[in-house]
Amino acid sequence: MCDDKIWVTFADTATLLSGNKATTNTDINTIFEEYDVTNIVPLFPFAKTPMLRHTYEVRTQKASSLYLRISKEKELFSLCDRVYEPQNLYNPSDWMWYHTVSHNITNDWLWSLVKIQASDAWDITKGDTTIKIAVVDDGFDYLHPELQSKIYPPYDFYTGIQEPANSNHGTSVASILAAETVDQGETPLGSMASIGYNSKIMVSQHYLQACLYASTVLNAEILSISWYYSSCTASDYLLAIEQEILNNGTLIVRAAGNGSVNCGGGRLYPFSGHEDDRVIVVSSTDFEDYHTSPFDSVETVSHYPEVTICAPGYHIMGARHSHNGSVDWPYFGGWGGNIPINTNCSRSLCPN
Repeated sequence: MCDDKIWVTFADTATLLSGNKATTNTDINTIFEEYDVTNIVPLFPFAKTPMLRHTYEVRTQKASSLYLRISKEKELFSLCDRVYEPQNLYNPSDWMWYHTVSHNITNDWLWSLVKIQASDAWDITKGDTTIKIAVVDDGFDYLHPELQSKIYPPYDFYTGIQEPANSNHGTSVASILAAETVDQGETPLGSMASIGYNSKIMVSQHYLQACLYASTVLNAEILSISWYYSSCTASDYLLAIEQEILNNGTLIVRAAGNGSVNCGGGRLYPFSGHEDDRVIVVSSTDFEDYHTSPFDSVETVSHYPEVTICAPGYHIMGARHSHNGSVDWPYFGGWGGNIPINTNCSRSLCPN
């Protein structure tokens, strides 16, 4: 939980900001001054939902005590909530390499595409550049060989800049969805393939604000979510954001979670699928279609009534940072929950 931020909604919608840490309501200002508020930021000024449009993030080193005070001031604040830091739903294992694709191994490399019969799906579609797919995660390698031609616009769609990535998580998620893939006779930029490889994606690392912005402002048709907030319960803010996105016609696809390490294996927020079954919740299977981890490791699967579908989710090939577009080996690796994979591969055995 973040210790310096809360979200608030003013009871009087006529209350506006009069600076970066004051409002047009003197009673509210008195409270904010008492608790040393340093900044007030509008979160969703583009929202259709009135409550969200009047929601602000309040920053202070006294967030816990301010939250308790605001909770009692019903005449001034119609709603308040603590801010939770997004938690990614899987972390990369050691970057190790196995055998080449030509070995035709069913539990390595791109086994997941074989398992879901991708070659049959490609006879129907290879993806569509006209469909807007938004991936919201912790950061992206815009110059990665697998992604440099797939991310459009080529910057964070919420901020308009290429922001630095803090980990490999977002890069891997984006590559699994839309890694650059070419047909026979064409020269590939990288070594990986993906299921919907004619698709393009737009990306952001600004979580809930970006989710709502992608749907309400940019008219995204699909929203990909592989993270949750540390709170394992709904809040009025989360539910309002979910409803606006779904009512816009945006399809939300979210990962179910890493078993007991995420909310005890139960539903995750935002977008749990419990309050609205239009959310597609995806859980994991292994290369033998079992709903358990094939490795002696931490449990990496969640399954609860809201889970819509299962798909390959262990030991999945994904991209990692390429050092600003270079192809320094390795720039792929094994993903899928908290899986420690102990098989090493020398560079000579791996694809160029």
